Amino acid sequence: MRRRLPLLVGLLAVALVAMACGAEGALPPQQPAATPCVSNCPPLVGYNSPMKLLTTDHFSFYYSTPPWTVDSQDSNSATLLHDSDYGQISAQFFAVTVRQGTSADALLSSWTRQNLDTSQFAGLRDEGPVNGAEIGYVRGAGEQYAAIVNQPNAPNVPIYIQILASTQGTSGIVFAAVSPLDPLKPDPTNPRQVRSSAYDQLINSLTWA
Repeated sequence: MRRRLPLLVGLLAVALVAMACGAEGALPPQQPAATPCVSNCPPLVGYNSPMKLLTTDHFSFYYSTPPWTVDSQDSNSATLLHDSDYGQISAQFFAVTVRQGTSADALLSSWTRQNLDTSQFAGLRDEGPVNGAEIGYVRGAGEQYAAIVNQPNAPNVPIYIQILASTQGTSGIVFAAVSPLDPLKPDPTNPRQVRSSAYDQLINSLTWA
């Protein structure tokens, strides 16, 4: 039976697995297109399943279904779920308003401090920056974490968390992904455990409103 757990701001969800361990970061740098798309962007090529466009008041992006399904969306955010071999992956976008001149690093630090609920975790470890972080081809900042989610009356859940942020003027977007790891051999560099390419596809298809 698959259990779902609230993690970041009550929306991120994963399934039961066992202990976690961090290694080198996921979400490898993506090279910008020669002419990055800024509006009415077509779906990225290379998908093997139908594409859908999800639109909010502040951004839009394409997702492939399957494997992604929409768990929730509103005018400022969207949450997608993806079943994996080790549990349920969650990927979220959040739109926020920032002061003019706010850096991506400042938004990342502020958002993480406010929304990463450390009371739910055991052994939360900062695994370092996400090199080459960007959202919708807007350069940003990113950080990744390894943790174990405490559960009453059930095995603990090992997870790998990646959070990215970018800003443009007074607009900011935060992307957060939670990946369950193999309980027998946790390895965030293993693409079967942390689906970096799937996250990159979502991030690179995003258009800022």
